[in-house]
Amino acid sequence: MFRNVRGLIAAAVLALGIGLAPEEAAAQASGAAVAVSPAIQVQDGGIRPGELAAYRLSGLKRGDRVGAHLSGSSGNLTPVLALVALPFDSDAFRKQFKTETDRAVLEGDSLRGALDKVAATFFLAWNDGDDTGYDATLNGTIPRDGDYLILVAGTPAAASGGAAAEPSFGRFRLVLGLNPAAAITQDSRATGRVFATEDAGINPAESQLQTVTGELGAARPRAILTLTPFDVGDVLSVRIENTEGKRPPVVQLLDFGQKVLARSTVDADGRAAVLRYVFKAPADEYRLRLSGDSESFGAYRLQLRNNARVAVDGGGGDGADHGPPVARPPTPVTIAIQLDQISSIAQRDGKFSVVATMRLQWRDQGYAFSPASCRCNFKTFDLDGFRSFVEERHLRWPDFVIYNLQGRRINQGVLIFVESNGTARYMERFSASLQAPDLDFRQFPFDSQNFYIHIDSIYPSERYKFVASPTKNALGNKVGVDEWVVSSFDTSTSLTEEMKARFTFHIAAKRHLGYYIMKIFMPLMIILMTSWATFLLKDYNKRIDVTGAHLLLFVAFNFTISNDLPRLGYITFMDTILASAFMVGALLIVLNVYLKRRETAGRLAEIRHTDRVLLALYPVGYFLPWLIAMISFGIIF
Repeated sequence: MFRNVRGLIAAAVLALGIGLAPEEAAAQASGAAVAVSPAIQVQDGGIRPGELAAYRLSGLKRGDRVGAHLSGSSGNLTPVLALVALPFDSDAFRKQFKTETDRAVLEGDSLRGALDKVAATFFLAWNDGDDTGYDATLNGTIPRDGDYLILVAGTPAAASGGAAAEPSFGRFRLVLGLNPAAAITQDSRATGRVFATEDAGINPAESQLQTVTGELGAARPRAILTLTPFDVGDVLSVRIENTEGKRPPVVQLLDFGQKVLARSTVDADGRAAVLRYVFKAPADEYRLRLSGDSESFGAYRLQLRNNARVAVDGGGGDGADHGPPVARPPTPVTIAIQLDQISSIAQRDGKFSVVATMRLQWRDQGYAFSPASCRCNFKTFDLDGFRSFVEERHLRWPDFVIYNLQGRRINQGVLIFVESNGTARYMERFSASLQAPDLDFRQFPFDSQNFYIHIDSIYPSERYKFVASPTKNALGNKVGVDEWVVSSFDTSTSLTEEMKARFTFHIAAKRHLGYYIMKIFMPLMIILMTSWATFLLKDYNKRIDVTGAHLLLFVAFNFTISNDLPRLGYITFMDTILASAFMVGALLIVLNVYLKRRETAGRLAEIRHTDRVLLALYPVGYFLPWLIAMISFGIIF
């Protein structure tokens, strides 16, 4: 009976046209909660890898309808969009979300099935539609009065190489609707009141502690650290000490324009210097500059804190690092060279020419893109296209130079792949003439030579560091040249004098000795044997003629070998051999002239005795200097 009376009152109000909209009056008549007027709200936001975004819907009533549409605007975001009731255990959600999605990626299962398990535990409603879309849409009805969250998470995907799962990330545009008159779409416009507020507590500010060690000296009196982005209200705390007991270096905070914002001060006991700065605006590309002098050179220990729970000058310096890094570590760039061919080695000019394939791989989250933007999981660029891609996003890439390049590097082809998660792969096949200033010809022609390809980053080491690929550095099947055979290769990384990353590909090569044995040493041996045979002649005039001709042959050998080598400031093994040949040849001419004069004087018995002694000692006198030279130049023993 009471319900009938209440219905009559509602009908009377409707008839008079006072106060309530038809839907609200109908709801009153049926006993349901009064629905809130329709409203649409547009939010721009973003999540980093592993983060969540949440928007609180307060004071919702049973029966309210909630709609949402999310589209990514940067990064590779493939979102999970969900409606959850408060209270919400975000830690438990993160744990189960990661466990289920990691398992699905590693085992090759469908992510949809993994997300269904998470949704059954935490979600009232979540992404409608199938697995093919990269936008997210949901529609849900509020089951009871209370507060709720619209939750945004990044769906993990297989990382490069398929070794693990990596959360997607990026900026997004979120359209929220409360009791919308029509389906929410990307193009829906904001109307009505604001009903959703961002819940920053879903990703509480995390205290960060990072310890950095290094050394300053006369060769490197300064060091630069690039900081990760800071938000308004973040507090940077810095403490630095010289671990050798000297005065601490000076630390300065610089903004993106190199303006000094803060400078460290030495604490009471003089052992450390401290700096504290509260950010009044979002900060990106800010840096710390460490400066030393003769009184502070040496090893240092630097502690960086963001939102520290303890005062930087109150100790607390022995805690373990935690949280994301405060100073951005240099981006590792994996580099590899496959040397396909040494096309020539110009000994006189100190050059060698190569044909090689170079590969670089690195990751920059700024490169990430949504697969839906191109209906692809990776993009392909030539060098000009990639530079345009990077410039449009105001980013950098690990551009490089070949330090010992002579002339121009000829690119036979450059191809760059960028995956949706921001991983970039650079491949270039090139030919180049390179300087080889380290050639050492002392053991020529038994020498081994070292040839280097030095790849230098054009950016400081704080930005990029080179890492040698453990598998892709290689030699081609036909890498040698006619005169040389490559015996081994290795790689290394270091820093240049300008503190920039350097990658070195080192090749060790030896000469093919067959040429020198057949063209130099064998004829030289034959000449020496014929010189030895002249001791059997009794005509000393003929002896003088033969040894004089041999001297001319040695001169020809000397010119031939000199044409292969630069004008050196030191003596080579071959120089010693030819010099000994000259000396022995000249000595033979002198001896034969002497013997001829003794013959003319009629001292035949003395001459015959001298000939017998020379015939026996000649091989020893000639080849003993060779043996001594081989030992002296390290060719044997």
